[in-house]
Amino acid sequence: MSKLTTALCRIFYIIFACVFAGIAIAALFAAQKNPEEYIFAIRPSRTVIFCVLWAVIFGAVIFALEKFTAFFEKRFAVITAVFTALYFAVALFVGFQLMVVPLYDAEALFEGAKQIAASRNLGAYDGYYYIRPNNIGAAVLLSALFKLFGTQNAHVAFIILNCICLVLSLLLLTLAAKLAFGKKRAIFAAVLMLFCLPLYGYAAIFYTDILAMPFALGAVVLYLQYSKSKKLWQLIASALCVGFGMNIKFTVVIVAIAIVIHAVLQKNTRQLLCIVLIFLLGIGACQLVNKAQTTWLLPDSERRQNDKLPYTHWPMMGLAGDGRWNNADEVFSASFNTYKESVAADKEVISKRLSDYGISGVAALLGRKSMYTFADGTFNLASMADDGAVKQSFLHNYVLYTSPQFVLWFYITTAYLIVIYLASAAFDVRDAFKNAKPDAAFLARMCFFGLWCFLMMWESNSRYLVHFMPLLLLCSAGYSPLFVKKPHTLPF
Repeated sequence: MSKLTTALCRIFYIIFACVFAGIAIAALFAAQKNPEEYIFAIRPSRTVIFCVLWAVIFGAVIFALEKFTAFFEKRFAVITAVFTALYFAVALFVGFQLMVVPLYDAEALFEGAKQIAASRNLGAYDGYYYIRPNNIGAAVLLSALFKLFGTQNAHVAFIILNCICLVLSLLLLTLAAKLAFGKKRAIFAAVLMLFCLPLYGYAAIFYTDILAMPFALGAVVLYLQYSKSKKLWQLIASALCVGFGMNIKFTVVIVAIAIVIHAVLQKNTRQLLCIVLIFLLGIGACQLVNKAQTTWLLPDSERRQNDKLPYTHWPMMGLAGDGRWNNADEVFSASFNTYKESVAADKEVISKRLSDYGISGVAALLGRKSMYTFADGTFNLASMADDGAVKQSFLHNYVLYTSPQFVLWFYITTAYLIVIYLASAAFDVRDAFKNAKPDAAFLARMCFFGLWCFLMMWESNSRYLVHFMPLLLLCSAGYSPLFVKKPHTLPF
């Protein structure tokens, strides 16, 4: 490996560590939090206490894995099976406890999919999809599920599908960690995901966050397998994972970009060209499928062109306040007669906002967006879980903003996220000086860092972290240098 590659990896590791350690420290000592306009006081001392508790729990797991390594590695398959069954059971239980009546975007996705399954059109929901055609891919996928199980069982089928996606993601994370670090650290990665509590709540949410998760992680795992075996079908499957994942949630494209950067650092021109070509073909094929589905379900070509929100809308929105969704910007972008007029108006607003901010103002905005998006350990579950509960559950006493125990829920989940960030940052510093090379952990870091970069330019929400969380956990699975002298890595 060349000195240039080592230097580039080292620089990236240090940047990653600075960004997420900075977010963690800022979250640790934040005076208050403002999720969805609900303001409550945060006591840093309590956040620290919960961080210590999480550190003790994970430290105990690491101690057990190190002391009884032979026991755990011999029973790796059994432990993985037990974790899988446990994860599915708990996610299913929580999903039914927090079952909601979907509203807003979730309603359009859910009811639109039911309409496609029943009558092969979007019915009364076509207006929503003319404005947001990006959700067509997810709606078609769900319509196939509802066709199989019947639209009368759609709520149950969606929750079960979410649970399957969560379990599949757990298995993929375990496999990725095994490839990167070995069996015992794969077990540790699985434990980290088992303790990521908001993901259980998202089993109840009728949207794309959990659906996209196995596609993002699956693309990484298949690419890592290809890097080891050089079997072309694995690379093709990785590209298709990205392509289909993009049809559900466009940010999955970040994985493809990270893979290409990883391939560039290998300095194998022939392999790089093969990877780029396969990904272009795979993603292109999936986009053609998505375009055909869009044309079929949205037959009015004039409305399809002029009604949709332009991509400039979301960067414009990301420059307001703390970067979250706001109704005023959406009304503004939708107020023009043609797509071109909307794009021109959005660009004008973007230019004005950037000019008004100046360099220092943009820096302050990025700080606010980082805190709002990446320092909320609840992943904004409350805004999705309060859409209209099918039944009241004891869990609602914790997960909703107005519930009596929400602050406790916030401390527990945010302290977990802070510990994960600090652990990942610590491993970055270690690897920057001892293992600065483009290995599997580098790829996972590149994916999550890419999400941060994207959301700094886009409309942001802590919910957008959900489908990339296993990749962040993979960054943290190499665990402490107190226990590891030289982490296992793939031979590339």
